[in-house]
Amino acid sequence: MIASPPLKQHSLAVRTADESLTDTKLMDALDAPEPDDEERRFATLGRLLPGIVHDVNNLLTVICGYAELLSEELDPLDPRRELTGHIGDLGRQAGEMLVYVNGLSRARAIPIVSLPELFAKLARILPRYVGAEIAFSVDCAPDLGAIRVDPIEALQVVLNLVGNARAATAGGGAIAVRAVGRTLAEGRSGWPQTVPPGRFAVLTVSDTGCGIDDETLRRIFEPHFTTRAHAGGTGTGLATVARIVGRAGGRIQVETEPDWGTRVRVFFPMA
Repeated sequence: MIASPPLKQHSLAVRTADESLTDTKLMDALDAPEPDDEERRFATLGRLLPGIVHDVNNLLTVICGYAELLSEELDPLDPRRELTGHIGDLGRQAGEMLVYVNGLSRARAIPIVSLPELFAKLARILPRYVGAEIAFSVDCAPDLGAIRVDPIEALQVVLNLVGNARAATAGGGAIAVRAVGRTLAEGRSGWPQTVPPGRFAVLTVSDTGCGIDDETLRRIFEPHFTTRAHAGGTGTGLATVARIVGRAGGRIQVETEPDWGTRVRVFFPMA
C-alpha cells in the first residue's frame, strides 16, 4: 500500500468504501442520456482511427527509443534510470492500448485480469501521475481475485477516473483508490439498487476536490461533454469508462457534493 499523510480536513483515511456522503447527489451511469449523433461520431472516428494509430505509434516508438538511449547513457546506479524505465513501460502500454482500440471491430475472447496484479502496476504508476502536492493512497484486497475485462481497458478505467480526481484537486487535496469484494443479495434494501445481485469487485476512486454541481452531474457520461475544454479536455474519459464497464456487465455510480468531493464506484462482476 502506498499512502501519503492525510489532510487535516476531509481526510480520505477516515472514510470507508461503504460510507455514504451526507446530503450528496447520486448519479448512475444507466441514467446518462444518449446523444442522437453518437453513432455518427463514432463512425467518423472509425474511419480516421487507422491513420491516427499509425501516426501515434510512430511517435511512441521514438519516445521509447529516446528513453532507452538515455538509460544507456546513465550510470547503472543513477536513480534516473528508473524514471527512463517508467517512460519506456508507459510508452509500450500506450502502444498496446492503441492496438486494442484499432482492433475493436474484430470479435475476440475477453480475457480476465487479476486485480491484485493490476493494482501492483497502478501502485508504481499512479503516485507520479497524481503528483506530490496531492495526498494519495492505493489499496487492493490481496485475495480479491479477477474480473473479466481486458487488462488494458481495466487500466484505462482507473487512469481516467484518477485523472478526473487529480483535476478536481488541483489546488491540493487527497485521492484514494481501492478495490474490495462485495456480495450483493437478492431483494436487499438500500443503495445501490441498480446493481444486480451477485459477487462484485468494487473499484472506488475518491477525492476531496471541488465536487460536481447538479447540471454537470446530469451530463458527465455524455460523449464529448467536458468542463475542461480550456485545458485540452475532450469529454471522452467518462464516456469511455461507461462503455468499458457496460461491456463487462458492470455498473458505475457517482456520489458528489460541491466543495466537498466526489466518490466514483465501479462494480465489476467477479470472473
